[in-house]
Amino acid sequence: MTKRRDLWNAIASKSGLQPGSPEETTFIACTFSLSPNTFDSNLSRGFARRHIAAIRELCARNDLPFNADDWCAPGRDWTSQSAEQIGWVGRPLFGVEDFYERLETLYRSATDYRVLRVGGTYSRNRTRFEFGDDGLAVKPEGPSIRIPYLKAFWKGLRERRLYGTSVHVIRTVDRLVELWACLEMLRKLRLNERNFVYMAPIPAPGSPPEMPAVGMRVIDRSKTLLSLPAPVHGHSHYSSWIESERLAGFASEYIDRVRDIGDDLTKESPKALEAIVENAFMALKSTGSGNYGILADFDQVREIKARMLKWAEGRNWLPVIG
Repeated sequence: MTKRRDLWNAIASKSGLQPGSPEETTFIACTFSLSPNTFDSNLSRGFARRHIAAIRELCARNDLPFNADDWCAPGRDWTSQSAEQIGWVGRPLFGVEDFYERLETLYRSATDYRVLRVGGTYSRNRTRFEFGDDGLAVKPEGPSIRIPYLKAFWKGLRERRLYGTSVHVIRTVDRLVELWACLEMLRKLRLNERNFVYMAPIPAPGSPPEMPAVGMRVIDRSKTLLSLPAPVHGHSHYSSWIESERLAGFASEYIDRVRDIGDDLTKESPKALEAIVENAFMALKSTGSGNYGILADFDQVREIKARMLKWAEGRNWLPVIG
C-alpha cells in the first residue's frame, strides 16, 4: 500500500495536483470515470481491474515504472484473467483531438504496432496548404493537429524501438501519393527492414465503390482501436482504445488476411515501386479528392511526392502509417 500511495503522490505532484484539492477530484473523475465519493484517497483498497489501463498510461506519461501488482490490493488476481477481460485504455474518446492526443501518448512508449488503414471515398485532410500557380500544394500553412502524434510515431521508428506492419486500403490518389512518400522515407532512413508496408488490391476501373470497411490499430499486442472511415463528405468515427489481448489477437488475424492478398511494398526496388504506384494511379485517377490539388497525370503525382518529402524534413507534415 505504501508503494501504491507513493506512486500516486508522484503522479499527482508531476500533474500539479494537491491531495484532496478540487483539481485532483476533477482529474480522478476524468481519468478513471469515477465519482469523487467512490475514490479511496488512502488507496488501501487498491484500484479495480478496469482502471489498470489508465494507470499504465499515467505511469508512461510521467516516466514512472508500472507493475499491476503495485496498484491492486493483496488477494486480487490481476493476471490470470488478463487475456480474457476487456477494459478501456484510459477514459473513452470524445473527439478527433482526443483521439490524436491518445495516439501521441501511446506511441511515446510503444514498441509494436499493427495497422489496417482504410481510406474512404472522401478523406478530409488534417493539414491546410498553400497552393502555387500550377494548382498544386506548395507547403503546409501550419502543422495539423496530427503532427504531435506523428512526431512521436516517427521518433519511435528512428530510435529503432518501435516496429510493425501496416496494411493500406487505398481509394483515392491523395492516399496513394502519401503512401509512396512514406515508403521513400522508410527507405531513406533504413527503416524498411522492420517496418513492413502492404497495399491491398486496387478495385478494377469501373467497379462499383465498396462500402467502408473497419480500420484497426493494435499497439503493443493488447490495445485495439477500431475506426469507421467516412463516406462521401462525412466524418470518420473511432471506438475508444480497448484493452484486450483476445481482441487484439483477433484484429491482428484480420490484418494478416488483408496483408496476404496485398503487395509487400517495402521489398520493392524504387523502380518497381514506381511502376506499382503508377498502375494504381491509373485505376484511381478519377477518384482524386484534391487535398493536394487535382493530380491529373502521373508527373504531378511525382511532383507532390517530392514536395511531401521536403515537408517531412521540416516536420510540418509527416505521412500516416501507424
